[in-house]
Amino acid sequence: MPLQAPFRGGGDQATAPKIARQLPDTPPDIPLTLTDATETYTLGAAIRWAWTCTTPATTRKTADPHVTPADVLEDIATGRRRIPTTTPPRGRSDRR
Repeated sequence: MPLQAPFRGGGDQATAPKIARQLPDTPPDIPLTLTDATETYTLGAAIRWAWTCTTPATTRKTADPHVTPADVLEDIATGRRRIPTTTPPRGRSDRR
């Protein structure tokens, strides 16, 4: 079934770095090309986010008035605010 509009990605926090690099430089009417690697990254990021309750790519959120979607995409593309893969044990009070 064809998409009604070009694919532009889903929620920013689970976006693969390759897609995050393409989004700002690609016109909105041009679809982004997904690969097995980008889809696998996004699936893994979404599962990690659901399991740990922390976003995988950046600590910044666009709900903050000083953070733009472009800031979040740059964090994802560059990995400059990447969250460590270690998480506190289940049940610890510092788990979000």
